[in-house]
Amino acid sequence: MATRTQNTIPAYDLPRGDDLDLPFRFVALNRSQHSYDFTAPHRHNYYEVFFFEHGGGEHDIDFTTFPIRDNSLHFVTPGQVHQVRRLPGSGGGVLLFTTDFYSLNLYNRDLLQALPFLTGSHPQPVLNMTHEESMEAMLLIGMIREEFRLAATHREEVIRSYLNILLLKSQRLFEQRSDIAAATPTATKQLLRSLRLLVDAHFHAVHSAGAYARMLNVTLNHLNNITKELTGRTVSELIQERILLEAKRLLAHSSLSVKEIAYHLGFDDPSYFTRFFRLRQQLTPAEFRSGFE
Repeated sequence: MATRTQNTIPAYDLPRGDDLDLPFRFVALNRSQHSYDFTAPHRHNYYEVFFFEHGGGEHDIDFTTFPIRDNSLHFVTPGQVHQVRRLPGSGGGVLLFTTDFYSLNLYNRDLLQALPFLTGSHPQPVLNMTHEESMEAMLLIGMIREEFRLAATHREEVIRSYLNILLLKSQRLFEQRSDIAAATPTATKQLLRSLRLLVDAHFHAVHSAGAYARMLNVTLNHLNNITKELTGRTVSELIQERILLEAKRLLAHSSLSVKEIAYHLGFDDPSYFTRFFRLRQQLTPAEFRSGFE
């Protein structure tokens, strides 16, 4: 069910099924169980893990288009705007789960925040696997599917355990493809994760890099050194990127006016918002929006 007003981007809750108390779903892509048009841009209030055994088509995630390839996993986090355009013959499925389902215990809650590809800020939320890698992933997904179908005792705990293994194995493959990520000390990565979580929570109202450094009890200079080492960008640039992303989402997929979007994003002066946007996109907000009409 969507939670929206007529001006905003549709945000859908977990589809209802026979097991209303189980905040997890398994959906085969060759038979839609959606009560909405998933080929139109939308967001979710839950996580999605798409797996494609047979590729074909494209998947837009926050203004980046990813080809749908054989043996691939696509990760979509709550709040991201995405659109799936599959070609006939592509096949696979999607795992849907809420934060509460995965974070039944505190360890899992921390782990969910520690997986970069589930933060919504990962530049490559798609894992293209070799045939051998995909065999292991599909084995885990098959066991998840069977547990979901059987509805046996301890089903929720077993599904969560298999899902946990799938996500950790995915993180291992991402790290193998990035020497920097694997070599970075855990404490440093945790500080960056904490910053991203704070920015996601407060970017509408807090635009100051120094304010985020104070929230984290570190100096701005130290925080800048870490963000530049891991992302190549300063704290201010990360904040601005997050504001810009939400502005683009609302301009492209809602009917809010430019002035309303400016106020929504914490700008007191809509003309300053226009300058902010044009400086980074080389287009005014109105010009950017016209490309989606």
